[in-house]
Amino acid sequence: MLKRRFRLPSPALVISMVTLSLVLGGTAVAAATAKHKDAKADTKLVKKLAPSLSVKHAKTADSATHATSADSATNATNATNATNATNATNATNATTAGNATNLGGQPASAYMPNSAVQRGTFIMSQGTTGKVLFTDGPLSVTADCTLSAGTTTVNVNIVSSVNNWIYFGTTLEPTAGTVLSDSRNDSSSPGNFFGGYDRLEAIAPGGAAFHGQDAYGVNYPSAGQCYVSAWAVAI
Repeated sequence: MLKRRFRLPSPALVISMVTLSLVLGGTAVAAATAKHKDAKADTKLVKKLAPSLSVKHAKTADSATHATSADSATNATNATNATNATNATNATNATTAGNATNLGGQPASAYMPNSAVQRGTFIMSQGTTGKVLFTDGPLSVTADCTLSAGTTTVNVNIVSSVNNWIYFGTTLEPTAGTVLSDSRNDSSSPGNFFGGYDRLEAIAPGGAAFHGQDAYGVNYPSAGQCYVSAWAVAI
């Protein structure tokens, strides 16, 4: 009876199987690293089986995933910035639209600036002269509070530093100077309150002008004091 003899696998076959096992287990081992005479056959076998193999962990793929996340974060940041920029633009436009509505659709230049209106209430003691209340170019409004022979008097003056100016809208003043506009005193009953009101009007040849109203009196808020409360538009 003949006995079948089994040949031991060659070292090349053993190495090839070990290599194949490592690849199938998830760790790729380059066939070129095999140090034996059948390395060429091993490489050929690995290449043949490569299309059907899978890799469990790939650091490169993981890095690619991270890169995608980074790109997403960048895109999200860009989207946020774009949204913020759009909102800022819209907010500016909304403010502009609101201003346009408040101005009745007219540009701001069509309206008189708040700085053009001068106003105030001035309390003066007896002996005060030349107190400047308002100014517009060469024109000014001044006030005096005087005591003479027991009589307290308040004067409101229009002053021009240029020639040929108009006082009260009707009188042409050929030279620069001071014109008494309004006055009140307590000569009939010293120490008692007396008051009045009137217009403030003056025009200079260069175009500067005052248009307004004043109220004035003596012995207010205390005896011996004068007051002028007025507003004027300087144009």
